[in-house]
Amino acid sequence: MEIYIKLDDEFQKEKFFSKLPEIDIFSNIYFFFNDLKHFELFFNILEEIINFLNTYAFCYFRLHLVHPYKEELKYIYSKIYEFLISFNLEGYKHQVVPRLVVFPIFSSEPSRDILEFLESHFFPPGVVLDENRKVQKGFPERVFINFCDDILLSVGYQNILLNLLDNVQSPEKDWKTCLPMIVFERKEIFPCIYAFENKLNQIDKDSCNKCFYKLLKKAFQSKLLNFQELASLHFRLGLELFEEKNMEIAEKHFSEALKFVSTKEKKSLYYYLGICKAQLGEYNLAIEYLKNSKIFNHNTYFYLGFSFFQKKDYLKAKENLEKALEFKLPLEEKIPIVLYLGHTYKELEMYESAIDLCKEIAEKVFLEQIFNLMGTCYFKLKAYDKAVEYFKKAILLDPFCAIDYANLCLSLKALNKKEEARYYGKKALELDPKLEFVKKALKEMEND
Repeated sequence: MEIYIKLDDEFQKEKFFSKLPEIDIFSNIYFFFNDLKHFELFFNILEEIINFLNTYAFCYFRLHLVHPYKEELKYIYSKIYEFLISFNLEGYKHQVVPRLVVFPIFSSEPSRDILEFLESHFFPPGVVLDENRKVQKGFPERVFINFCDDILLSVGYQNILLNLLDNVQSPEKDWKTCLPMIVFERKEIFPCIYAFENKLNQIDKDSCNKCFYKLLKKAFQSKLLNFQELASLHFRLGLELFEEKNMEIAEKHFSEALKFVSTKEKKSLYYYLGICKAQLGEYNLAIEYLKNSKIFNHNTYFYLGFSFFQKKDYLKAKENLEKALEFKLPLEEKIPIVLYLGHTYKELEMYESAIDLCKEIAEKVFLEQIFNLMGTCYFKLKAYDKAVEYFKKAILLDPFCAIDYANLCLSLKALNKKEEARYYGKKALELDPKLEFVKKALKEMEND
């Protein structure tokens, strides 16, 4: 777990103490000081932490103290050293890392003298540098880049970024999950860095996705990532979101990755971008990306056909959807292809072809969309008895679909079964009062 605390006069230490029993046994706690006078408050907190560790001997805490450089820091860290003696001896005795370790992090450039002092007292130092400052010889190895308005955000987001880089090659499904986090500011408690930045008391999964995208943009602008790292993270995040059907943010990640990969690697990105664009309704781009991918599988042909269908280019839709069906596919993957190809045949007035196509599916699985399509095609062929049969089947599967009742009304009207037609026409209008063609049909039957 990672805990971030802004130490100032309004910080309520009792809230932090109340959370201590809930935090993980291995935790990093970051304290941010604007003024060294708040070290007195820190020492009070440190005493409580030590009492907690003495009670729970299985816990390990790392305390990171982020503050400006001042000459009086030697005195402060000498005092901290005295607090840690028992833990250092315990670690030495068992030849393990002590259960309580302190890491100073300077928010302004430290002197060589203080760095040597800290290292000799087992306080591995770090430093926060401005974006345009280069790391020079003699700087601590642990360097943060201040790429946000608030140092807490810079440190917190950089920790998230390092976690992502460590896990990006992991096959685990939850590789992009942040470490558990709490941020304390004055009287407020926030569940993560993104929530703290946006002053949100709760966070949802979609906010996490936006956070990762925003973080990568910030990190690259601040040169925290190289091209390869950036492309790898964008692509992997895009794939995760693609699998979760979050096409809007997945598309953003794929688009960013596209800027930084080789020509050979672009093919996969074109493929995923094409599918994203198709589902987002950007059909011209979907067609362009899918063609550029040079990946020709049933998905490519389906989404090409789907995109052409939405553009009302039914001949090209037919060509691609028929190619998609040439692949040996399980039934569940065949169904959407059959539906769109069936509707394409209907638009091209190939009603018999649409019915023959749907029959194979209708024998294996009952679907309202299939029965509706078959009923419509039979109606167009003036096979009204068959149309009635399939519209009734559709209604059994979805008794709240107004258009099925409406179509059934028209089919029964064509068979001169007026009483039954009126019944279904009224049902259609109960579900959707805006169906003007049903109102017209009912009026015609009243006048006959």
